[in-house]
Amino acid sequence: MKVKHDLIQRYRHIERLWVSQRWEDWVETTAPGYLFTPGLGPDRDAHATVAWSRALFQAFPDITQTVQHVVADATTAAGVTRFRATHTRTLDLGLGVPLMATGRAVDLVYVKLLDFDDGLVVRDRQVMDTVALLRALSAP
Repeated sequence: MKVKHDLIQRYRHIERLWVSQRWEDWVETTAPGYLFTPGLGPDRDAHATVAWSRALFQAFPDITQTVQHVVADATTAAGVTRFRATHTRTLDLGLGVPLMATGRAVDLVYVKLLDFDDGLVVRDRQVMDTVALLRALSAP
């Protein structure tokens, strides 16, 4: 039980670092070979994930995220998170086609799975309804 509780606490700590944009501290939670699968675009290592995250915060400066629930087993923590933000600046996630600001609000629930090894994140996966996200970002 303690391992599961520890992973849940680590998950919540990592989320707080990300939301507060404490990038150096966030990178310290990742293991060598860390891989992020964002659900939109290619996989990224830790430093490319920071660049992706900064681009997200630039395009959505009013981001709020609420972790609604976290469960864990011996090596993985999975959380359900609600993401809310307004698309006020160009979004360039390195996909080749930047999305111009629409001023539209996004309210999206997604699942994040963090795989741990020796207390550090080795794999970070987001599972979301990308169609709903793209629809929310589309011009009316």
